[in-house]
Amino acid sequence: MSEFNNLIKQIKKAAVEAVEASKPAAFYIATVVNTQPLQVKISSKLVLTKAQLILTKSVESMVVGDRVVLARVPGGRQFIAMDKVVDELASGN
Repeated sequence: MSEFNNLIKQIKKAAVEAVEASKPAAFYIATVVNTQPLQVKISSKLVLTKAQLILTKSVESMVVGDRVVLARVPGGRQFIAMDKVVDELASGN
C-alpha cells in the first residue's frame, strides 16, 4: 500500500510542477529593499534576488525605495525588471 501512496504523491507532484511551468507572464509592482546585494520585494513572502531578475537599462540605477514594474517570465522562475514606477499624483506633477 505504501508503494501506491508514493506513486500517488509522485503523480501529484508532477501535476503541480506542470501547472507551475505553464504559468503565463504576469506583471507586478515591487519595491527595491536592498541594492548590495540587490533584493526586490513583491510581497512579504516573496523577495527576489539578482539571480532571479533580468535587468533592463531603465532600472540600472535603482535605489532603496524605488518601485519597479516586473514581468514574470513564462515558467515563473525569473522576472524582467522593466521600468521604474513614477507616481505623478504623489509628486504633484
